[in-house]
Amino acid sequence: MKKIVYVSIDRIIAEIEHKLMLQVCECLQMQPTKNDISVYDIVPPVSGGLEAVHSLLKIPQFDVYFISTPYWPDDVAWGDRKFWAERLFDKQDIEKRLILCHEKQLLIGDYLIDDSWMNGSIKFMGQWIAIGVDSKFPTWDEVLLHLIKDQV
Repeated sequence: MKKIVYVSIDRIIAEIEHKLMLQVCECLQMQPTKNDISVYDIVPPVSGGLEAVHSLLKIPQFDVYFISTPYWPDDVAWGDRKFWAERLFDKQDIEKRLILCHEKQLLIGDYLIDDSWMNGSIKFMGQWIAIGVDSKFPTWDEVLLHLIKDQV
């Protein structure tokens, strides 16, 4: 049976904070106008994150899903995650594999790769891999090694 792996998008494979701050600074310097650009239009992937997830997708023992907790009042943020992921992953890798969730402890699976304890990660019933927070998982390299070793 395949192991279910949930990979958070925000800060795990999408470099959201950095680009968000750049956009806010840019907007503060401009005249107030309607901004038709989405933050996710300019968000790059996290260094190493995209490659790591592509590797995970190739391992037949894993069933990978993408999760995100969009800002509730921002209606555009919900679709932004889908469009961002579709630009970076093959259709068969992302289609029907994006879960927008504010209560991650309700997800049923084996691994949750996320950097935040908020929104239920800390209560996840499988293994929460706190990448960048837990000293055992400072980077994607350690996460991949752990997941692969766990299958042997």
